[in-house]
Amino acid sequence: KWCPLISIVAVDDQVEALATVQNFCATHAKYSKIFIPLLKKFYNDDVISEENIVGWWKSPLSRKTDAEIGGEKNLQLRKAAEEVIRYILENQESEDEDDDEEDD
Repeated sequence: KWCPLISIVAVDDQVEALATVQNFCATHAKYSKIFIPLLKKFYNDDVISEENIVGWWKSPLSRKTDAEIGGEKNLQLRKAAEEVIRYILENQESEDEDDDEEDD
């Protein structure tokens, strides 16, 4: 139900929007378990682009450890996202290979 709102809010800076969701989940224990399902939902529903999800993961915003934005829990959520990031990168590689085969 929140995806339409996130897609509107995230138009300008999807990386920062995803970092904000991460920080919220890290600072509110009852929401920490929904971060990975949300990340997958954002990816599957094209709420946040593949490039921006990978960009968030590479960004210093995803590694912030300030106590007011989740501290170590922030890093734990980032680490938990590695499986999703790996999937996206592998998917991008296979698409690139398919494009190369079509060019031949």
